[in-house]
Amino acid sequence: MRTLFALALALGTSMMANAQGVITRQWNGQSFFYYAGELQQVFDDAETSVGQDTVILAGGQYLTTTDLFIRTPIVLMGSGVFPDSVTAYGGRTTISGSGYRNLRIMEDADGTEVHGIAFVGSIGVRLGSDLGTSDADDVVFSRCEIEALYLGSGNFGSNANNPLVEQCIITSLDLNECTDPAIRNCVIGSMSGGIATTNAQVEQCMFFNFGLNANVGNEYTNCIFIRNQANAFVANEQDAIFRNNLFVGQSGFSFSIGANATDGGGNVSDSPINTVNGAFPQLTSTSYTVFAHGDDYTPAAQWLTAGQGSTQVGIYGGARPWKDGLLPFNPHWIELIAPSTTVNGTLQGVQIKASAQQP
Repeated sequence: MRTLFALALALGTSMMANAQGVITRQWNGQSFFYYAGELQQVFDDAETSVGQDTVILAGGQYLTTTDLFIRTPIVLMGSGVFPDSVTAYGGRTTISGSGYRNLRIMEDADGTEVHGIAFVGSIGVRLGSDLGTSDADDVVFSRCEIEALYLGSGNFGSNANNPLVEQCIITSLDLNECTDPAIRNCVIGSMSGGIATTNAQVEQCMFFNFGLNANVGNEYTNCIFIRNQANAFVANEQDAIFRNNLFVGQSGFSFSIGANATDGGGNVSDSPINTVNGAFPQLTSTSYTVFAHGDDYTPAAQWLTAGQGSTQVGIYGGARPWKDGLLPFNPHWIELIAPSTTVNGTLQGVQIKASAQQP
């Protein structure tokens, strides 16, 4: 991603945010600033410009009382989704709804990218608004937190192709009959909506108490399935293929691949979730249902080579492993210290440090 777009250092200069921070729209070497949280106006202005705009949201909460529509390709970036990683920005970037609302990425917005934003609090993210408009292709969601992500328009199917969702925390993911989605290195509560033609490739993800019964034809590779149970679990999702996955449960847990699915080999199990002999020896959390940010989900030594080609299973494996903090790819201020008074009219001793998340 770093090579595709100009690195937006303006994020640091324009975004010392309050409750609803400054929005910066960058286009053709120019920057335009919005001070009242007017998200739809920013998206409308981007639609009138030639080429792909970059829209940068400051830390803070953006509350919308209407659905939001992106109708042209943009790169939409926030400060990040974890408070402990965005202290120089007044907090993480959050978009929420007054009443249930949606951010809708429409049919002419192919190639739109969304980075470092938390969509929480009565808001969903959808590709399109009905079957006819749900063909936004090659949309990317990276290092976001999303309560409800629909890779299509709702319950009406989808024409969307090749969405990529990576390093995100998702409470509910609806594949919604899109085609060829890639879901990589994500933490997921539940996933549904896939049919045989969806052909979802799910790699290096971590599922918390997911039932594996709401899709058809998915392929799961190098994933970790954490089950809140101590008895036998059957992974029996229709026409699914399971390759080199780790199934984790409470003490006494076991698993098997059911008759409706295909065992691609290399699937293993462990219990309990933590302690020295558990699946994650360094983990402090004991929850089988909730992801604990900042905790250590590095698998036990025997699972560091349990993935395909002797690779690591779970979110820390693969070509683009999970990055703690989930900062977006652009440079970030990580520290800004300034004295409260001047000396001879000069503000002295200002300390600024910057950093960029690695790809």
